[in-house]
Amino acid sequence: MVVKGQSQQTLLKYLKKEKIINFPSFVKIYVWFILYKLGFAKDPKEIMVYAFRFLKDRTIEEVEAIMDDFFIKSLKKTIFSGAVQMINDHLQSGREIIVVSNAAEFIVKKICSFLEVGNFLGTQIELNGNRYTGRMAAGANYGEGKMKRLLDFIEHGNFDMSKSLAYSDHISDLPMLNLAAQPVAVNPDKALKRLAKTKHWPILIFKDQLK
Repeated sequence: MVVKGQSQQTLLKYLKKEKIINFPSFVKIYVWFILYKLGFAKDPKEIMVYAFRFLKDRTIEEVEAIMDDFFIKSLKKTIFSGAVQMINDHLQSGREIIVVSNAAEFIVKKICSFLEVGNFLGTQIELNGNRYTGRMAAGANYGEGKMKRLLDFIEHGNFDMSKSLAYSDHISDLPMLNLAAQPVAVNPDKALKRLAKTKHWPILIFKDQLK
C-alpha cells in the first residue's frame, strides 16, 4: 500500500535492465506476477524461492549496493505521496508504526529508512556468514504467515493494539487486518474492496507518486 504495484516486481524489472538476471528468468517470474494479479496464483513461496536465486553467494555489502541503486533509480518513484503523508501524520502523533510486507526484508528496509520508520518485517533471506544463500530463512511473510510473524513481534514489543489501525491493499492480508481495532483498505484489490464495503471499513485511494 506504500508503493504502486509490487516492490518485488519493480525489482525484477530493475534486475533485468541492469543485466543481473537473464531474460528467461525474468519471463518466468513476470508471468507469475501477472497470474497473481489476476487471482490465479496464490502462494508466492515457490516463485520467491526461484527468484531469490540471484542472491546466491553475494555478500551483504554487494546486495546493499544493489538495493541502494535500485531505490534511487526505480523504487523511490513508486512510493505514493499520500502514503508518505499518512505515515508522517502518524509519526507526528506519536504512534508506533510497523511495516509488514511479503517483500524481501532488504527491500522493506530501504523503504522504511526513507520513511523514517524503525519497525519493519519482511521475508527474511538466509545468510551463511556474510553471504546470501539464495534461500528464504523461514516462510514467506504472506497470509497466515504474515499474521503470525506480526503477532510475535507485537508480543515481544508489548505493543498496545486496542486502538490500532491496519492498512492493506490485498485480500491475502485479511488475517493481519483482523488483528487491528480498525482495518483500512488502501487501493484495494477487488476482493478486499468488496469486503471493506460489506464491513464498512474505510477505503483510501492513493494516486500520486513521488517525483
